[in-house]
Amino acid sequence: MHSRTARGRIAGLILVVAGLIGAAQASAAVSPTPIVRPFTVRYAINTNGDIAMASNTLLTCKTGDIETQSHVGCADVQNGGSGDDN
Repeated sequence: MHSRTARGRIAGLILVVAGLIGAAQASAAVSPTPIVRPFTVRYAINTNGDIAMASNTLLTCKTGDIETQSHVGCADVQNGGSGDDN
C-alpha cells in the first residue's frame, strides 16, 4: 500500500509540473506584441576644421637600390635628395 501512495504522489507531482510548464508556455504565446518604434536622431553635428596628423615611420632601402618613380638612388633620397615619394 505504501508504494502505491508514493507512485500516486509522484504522478501527481509530474502532472502539476507539466501543467505549470504548459501554463507558462500558453501565457507567453498570448502576450502582447512588443512596442516597436523607429530610431530617431538625438544628436548630429558637422564640425569643419583642419585635421592634424602626427606619425612616426621607419622606411629603409638597401644601398644601391633605385627609387621607383623618379629613378633616384636610395642614398640620394635618404640624404634629402629629389625623390618624390612620401
